[in-house]
Amino acid sequence: MPLFVYHAFDKAKNKKVIGEIESASPTQVRTDLQEKGLFVIRIEEKAKPRGEFKLPAIFQGVSYKDLMSFYKSLMLSVRAGVSLGQVLECLCEQFTNRYFKEILTSIHAGITKGRALSECFRQYPKVFPDQFVTMVEAGEASGKLSEVLEDYCKFEDENRKLRGEVIGSLMYPVIIIFVAAVAVAIMVLYIFPKFIKSVGIPMAKMPWITQMVDLCANTVINNWVVIFIGGGFALTGATYFFTKMRVGIRINHWLQLNFPMVKDLFVKANLARFARTMALQSRSGVASVQSLQLTERAMGNVYYKEMVADIVDTIKRGGTYLDAMKRRPKLITPLVVLLISVGEQTGTFDEVLDTIAEYYNDDVRSTIKGLTSMIEPLMIVFMGCVVGVIASAMFLPMFDLVNNMSG
Repeated sequence: MPLFVYHAFDKAKNKKVIGEIESASPTQVRTDLQEKGLFVIRIEEKAKPRGEFKLPAIFQGVSYKDLMSFYKSLMLSVRAGVSLGQVLECLCEQFTNRYFKEILTSIHAGITKGRALSECFRQYPKVFPDQFVTMVEAGEASGKLSEVLEDYCKFEDENRKLRGEVIGSLMYPVIIIFVAAVAVAIMVLYIFPKFIKSVGIPMAKMPWITQMVDLCANTVINNWVVIFIGGGFALTGATYFFTKMRVGIRINHWLQLNFPMVKDLFVKANLARFARTMALQSRSGVASVQSLQLTERAMGNVYYKEMVADIVDTIKRGGTYLDAMKRRPKLITPLVVLLISVGEQTGTFDEVLDTIAEYYNDDVRSTIKGLTSMIEPLMIVFMGCVVGVIASAMFLPMFDLVNNMSG
């Protein structure tokens, strides 16, 4: 673990003290010193000896696979009745990621000193999501930590499966487009110029379609550096605009919810995430408003974030879920409004949310399959048209040459 130098004031001895301590983070150092009755003035990480290499913070992280392995191992151990201290001591040796080992070592030290597990997790917000930490806190308070951990593992597994299905469905069209683009580029930039040259007819006397393809080929050949660099900048700029800038994100998310071919898919996916996250928090014993605030942060679409924030404000003013949902008819389907209304009236809110999540998860899967089956023939038709244009540009001059010779 990193070594820190601290400057503090010892109230009992009425003097300033300077010392060194190993810990996973400055926050942990501050907590440890305060428990010893020291007033912390300054904390600095001690410089590494020359020749010892340490990755910059930007490259340090914990993989999703390691996190899921940790969650499941923790859940199984707690369910089996193993103490948290023993579990964490064992898990410290299980992972090869040095950064994660340091974090788990620090958490183990905190547990040994009597701190709550959620308190130890909360010191590492970049590793452990706020939603997970809050659920652990609720599980500790209710004595249902193993059930909460099991629910969270199932929740993450469901998210992973759905992401995998979406990515898997998109892989085939992406591969086909890439292979087709490479094939067309070879035909236009390499085969087409040689073939036209062998015909021996001046380009001015070629059919218009041949002249058009030749113009495109020459433009790419003569300006490929500019096109490559410009295309790279344009793609990078567009990606940054639509994923990082506030205006671009809103446009991107608006298109997701309004573009004819995909709007149903994104609405269903967001409703499934909303219901699944709310059900998870509610079952874990998280308070209603806090549960909604965590759900707001979990939503990927900015318009759904605003909808959940509106629900929070409405409930704080004494309203209900339905009061806020009815103001967003494009984001909430009538079925969801009806089911949540029934859930609120009958006290079966958790079960209703689970039903909504399961229904829309299945609906998302069937929608993805439908889109994939629709995209494949459209791609075949499009590529057929492109190949047909190139073939016409190559063979029409041959027909003209044969006609001229026979004439």
